[in-house]
Amino acid sequence: MRKSNNHVKNARAPKRIAKLALLLAAGLVMSALFGLVHHVHPLYLGKELYEAGRCALLQSAARAHYDLKLHKTVDAHFCRAPAVLDVQGDRVSPLGLAVLSDLGHELHRFDAAGRLRWVRHFSLQRPTGLAAGGGHLYVSMLNKVKVMNAQDGREIAELSFSKPVMGLSVSGNLMTLSYRIPGPRSVEVFKVARDFSGVRSVFVNPHRGVYPRDARLLGRLLIVSDTFGQRVYAVDTGDAAIRWQYKANYPYGVSLQGHKLLVSEEHANHISAFDLSSGVKSIVFGCPRYPFDDPAVAPEQVDGVATETFASLRPHDAHPCRMRNAMDVTLYSQGGIDVAGDALLVADTDNHRVVEFGASDPRWVAVGFNNPVMAVYVR
Repeated sequence: MRKSNNHVKNARAPKRIAKLALLLAAGLVMSALFGLVHHVHPLYLGKELYEAGRCALLQSAARAHYDLKLHKTVDAHFCRAPAVLDVQGDRVSPLGLAVLSDLGHELHRFDAAGRLRWVRHFSLQRPTGLAAGGGHLYVSMLNKVKVMNAQDGREIAELSFSKPVMGLSVSGNLMTLSYRIPGPRSVEVFKVARDFSGVRSVFVNPHRGVYPRDARLLGRLLIVSDTFGQRVYAVDTGDAAIRWQYKANYPYGVSLQGHKLLVSEEHANHISAFDLSSGVKSIVFGCPRYPFDDPAVAPEQVDGVATETFASLRPHDAHPCRMRNAMDVTLYSQGGIDVAGDALLVADTDNHRVVEFGASDPRWVAVGFNNPVMAVYVR
């Protein structure tokens, strides 16, 4: 008797699942080795592995037409797909802005009214950092920085470096790079030729960094976000001495607003303000749930919540700082930040949105990005 097509499909499904399991196991081993070699923190490695595995499982189930009773819980943002945006509210700053999504491999450019002007796709390489200055946008990926016209997204130049670039900032003709390496010399300042024909190193930070995510020049001072060193500090580029430093909980983006240093404490799920005259720390915006509403939350508390979350079947649904659990006035593993006057722009990464805050509340929100890690004003 001839077997039906459905019977054949059902017989093949376990084989597909077994093959997928082998591929995932091989990927886990390779990724773990990568983490050991490149000193990637287990918290980041675990998150990336979990998201990649869930995405692969969803895609395989879709191809095999095999219901694993898991695909309905998989967040579509884990899988690479074009963003479908929902923009709400009124802008605070009169400046345009740009948003970089690393999992989506996309750069979105918005005008001053909050309308989308254009989208740039990066097909193969995963972008890591974004900066704006002088009418240009700068995007880092691997050991390169692409320079684009901020008005139309046209690529103008591509700069190459000897180390993998994690983050970057631009001040005039000076470009500061944070390298995806641990140890000293993990932050470097370059002078960029006016026609982008080349770069020249002008300062190398001699102090040890542990996977720094951001660094910015403020006059002679270089502000370094030493993410897994759990601190933010200022280096004098004249004598390389550390002028001040503060403890911070997985600091990501940094920016100056008046006499306060704003720090995106990524896994603490809030934006902190350090008064540069008194050193007093306070929370500007963030997740309203304990322990993330405490300015003094310890890294061990943050790691504990993250471990419990990743171990559950529906990790991002369960996290207390997700929008559905904490409403709109929350942040969840946010990344880069930028400031323009009283306006604060935040890449609310794991909520897959970008939020512009006014003096006391969210004013403009764009939801639907695929893991936005950086958001900058275009001046």
